[in-house]
Amino acid sequence: AGTLNIDQVEITITADDASKVYGDSDPELTYEISSGSLVGDDALSGLLERESGEDVGIYAINQGSLSAGDNYTITFIPGTFTITQALLTVTADNKTKVYGEANPVLTVIVTGWVDDEDETVLNNAPNAITSANELSVVGDYDITAGGGSDNNYDFTYTDGNLSVTKAWLTVTADNKTKVYGEANPVLTVIVTGWVDDEDETVLNNAPNAITSANELSVVGDYDITAGGGSDNNYDFTYTDGNLSVTKASLIVHVDRQVITVEDTLPEITYTFFGFVNGDTISELDTLYYVLDLINGAGIYK
Repeated sequence: AGTLNIDQVEITITADDASKVYGDSDPELTYEISSGSLVGDDALSGLLERESGEDVGIYAINQGSLSAGDNYTITFIPGTFTITQALLTVTADNKTKVYGEANPVLTVIVTGWVDDEDETVLNNAPNAITSANELSVVGDYDITAGGGSDNNYDFTYTDGNLSVTKAWLTVTADNKTKVYGEANPVLTVIVTGWVDDEDETVLNNAPNAITSANELSVVGDYDITAGGGSDNNYDFTYTDGNLSVTKASLIVHVDRQVITVEDTLPEITYTFFGFVNGDTISELDTLYYVLDLINGAGIYK
């Protein structure tokens, strides 16, 4: 009798390369028989395994429990399992500020985190910057998002906008007074709220004050209206003032009269000094006189 030796079939199994994004579940690991073949209805059993680890990197795919049974000798060619970076979306928040103010704190919103991770896991957290500062004129300025880096995350950025709005100036008309018949005084305003050391010289149009009163206006109070200001960097709020027209003074010069004891009282004559605007004696409400004895010599005033 002879001896029949049945040898194991040699097959080569090559693991397929695989990949996933950081934070995703592992895909099914696959393979192919790259050399030799199974006999009849024989089949492979078990699973491939990869090196452990969930951070971004390259891991070997090993044979694991994959087997064809005792009738086969397997030559296994490992594959590579690649974990790529997850993508974070960084959006700069829009901001606003008033001309002359310091910039607000620039912030970003980050989406796309794996599980409950946040900025604390990053090598460098993203941030936002802008070219604007407290002296930047009214307008819109880019807020640029950037600066993020990490082993497990890549970044895509969306910029925001910083809107610089007008500062407010408070314009208050100064109160004034004048005498009836005089020309109006120079009307002035006080302006508060300037940024830094700016003043009226920076304005497109400086504010002013007007009134309806003139030198013919009768005694009384008249509004002094503030207005007229305009500028690219300032808005204006106005507070009106008051022009008070007071009475003018008249000088009445009574003419000296000399009479004898027997004479009747003469007509008292007088002259007015100080009328304005063509006014005359008819404008007076009351004019009267009383003779007062000054001394025994018969001199009266």
